[in-house]
Formats: sequence, C-alpha cells, structure tokens
Amino acid sequence: SFTLFTLLNLHLLLGWIQAGRRWLCLLSCFGFLAWIPLAAVMSGIGGDQGFGLFYSINNLWGYSWSGSLPDLLLRTDQVPAVLGLVLFSVLGIAWTCWFSRGWKNSRGDRSLWLPRLGSAGVTVAAILCFLPIISIPIEDSKKTSQSEVYLSAFRKIHQSPFSGVGVGNYQIVHPLFESHLESRLLGKEVLSRHAYNDFLHFATESGFFNLLGWLWLSAAGLWLTGRTLNNSPDQSEFESTLGITCLMALTVCLIQAQFGKSLATPSSAMLAFVWLGVAANLHWLHAHQRVREYNFSQSQSEWEAKDINDLRGTE
Repeated sequence: SFTLFTLLNLHLLLGWIQAGRRWLCLLSCFGFLAWIPLAAVMSGIGGDQGFGLFYSINNLWGYSWSGSLPDLLLRTDQVPAVLGLVLFSVLGIAWTCWFSRGWKNSRGDRSLWLPRLGSAGVTVAAILCFLPIISIPIEDSKKTSQSEVYLSAFRKIHQSPFSGVGVGNYQIVHPLFESHLESRLLGKEVLSRHAYNDFLHFATESGFFNLLGWLWLSAAGLWLTGRTLNNSPDQSEFESTLGITCLMALTVCLIQAQFGKSLATPSSAMLAFVWLGVAANLHWLHAHQRVREYNFSQSQSEWEAKDINDLRGTE
C-alpha cells in the first residue's frame, strides 16, 4: 500500500512539474504527507518500536482514538485522523485535476464540474474510511503493528507452502501467540488453541497478500523496463527512470528477503531506489536540456538557410 501510494504521488508530482503547474505540485506534496497518518492507523494506533519513526509519532499523538466528531476536532490525540481527512481530500483534488485536464465540454471549454465532483467523492470516501477507525475504542482495537507482518520472517512456510509462497520467509508476530523462546520452552500445546488458530489465519492471509503484492510489483517493474528497452515514441521521460529503478529495487529486495532482513519489504528499499533514480534522471535532463535545445535550434536555422539558398537559386 505504501509503495503504490508513493508511486502514484510521484507520478502525479512529476507530471505536473513537466506541465508547469506549480500549485498542483504543491497539492500533490501535501497529499504525499497523507501516508503518515495512514501509517499511524496501520500500526495499530499504539505504535511499535520496530516501526521506527512512527513509534515516536504515535506516542506524540496519543493512544485514544474514540470520540465524536466535535471531540475529534478539539483533542490533540485525534490529529492523525483529521490530518488524514484533509490530506486525502487535497490529494483527491490534485488527482481529479490531473485526470480532467483534457476534458472539454461541447463548446470546447474546459469543464470544472468533473474536478469538483471527483474531489467531493474522494472527501466522502476518506470520511467513510476514517470514521469507523475513530469510533473504535482502544480496548477493542489491535495494538499490534501490522508492519510486523511484513518485517519479520514467516517461519510457517514449510507447513503452508501456498500461504508462504513468494519472495522471502515472512512471519507474523501475533500478540496472542508466542515468541521464539516461548515456543521452544513451552511448546505449542501449552499455548492457547484460539491464539494458534488466529496465528494460522493471519499467516495465510498475510502470505497470500504478500504474494499478490510481489506479483504486482514484478509485473509493473518488468512492464516499465520493457517500455524502456523498446523506446516507444509515446514513452514518457520518467517511465524509463521508474522502470530501471523498479528492476533494481526488486533485485535488491529479492536478495535481502532471503536473509530475513527488514529491508526486504517494498516500502523501504523499493522507494529508496525509485527516488534515487528519479533524482539521477532529473539531473540528466537538466544537464542535457540546453544541449538538445541548442542542437534543435542550430539544425532548424540550417534548414532555413538551405531553403533561402534554394529560393535564390530558382530565381
């Protein structure tokens, strides 16, 4: 989710930079910040030390998310939900403007009702997504970080090949299950059967979605790389960057996942290589832009001079 969300924002930002619309670039940058409250929600509200930066953010914002909408606006520990609503709405405005930039009505003028309608729809969708999370009491919510599912080793892969298939050995650390030490000292029979069933349920669910996520990332990276190698005329200048960096990031994640490293998740090493490639591509474009413009103007002036000489010869 983090990888897809960041790549969409990156594509939106670079597209508006290329189009010269700076105010929409600002909207997309604010929309990119929406992944911070999204991470706070996915981390189980309580925070987790293995989640790095978000552990401090969650402690700063607090642990209580229950309450009505007026209380939500007055309490500082409800900041993530309010921030998420605002930022997702801003992101919706930027995206609808991006999709409707070529939309024209019957008179040939650009229509404004489509961006407004799309922005209103995104705002309503964000409210519907966040209000159930806000209304959940902290006692009934999961305090375990969902990132543990993707950052730890899946040690049940040999018992469930279908759920654990994919890159790496993912493990789910369920709060009701056991640690490695408890599993070796006490044994699984001593532990609760309910906790063990929950462990298998979440293991199956996590392994399946890990497989789908890696298939999507691999397909997207290979497709972009193929377009880069084919060098099609309708290819964007930034698609080559995303294609090469996706391939590099997938290779690094594939190697790291075999050793059970936390950087094996796409939301860490993947994005680092994507941003590195984008920075290199922007540097290359700015360095060669003047050269291309000079060559184009020089060739154009040569053709104009040739046409003038031809006209003089015919006279």
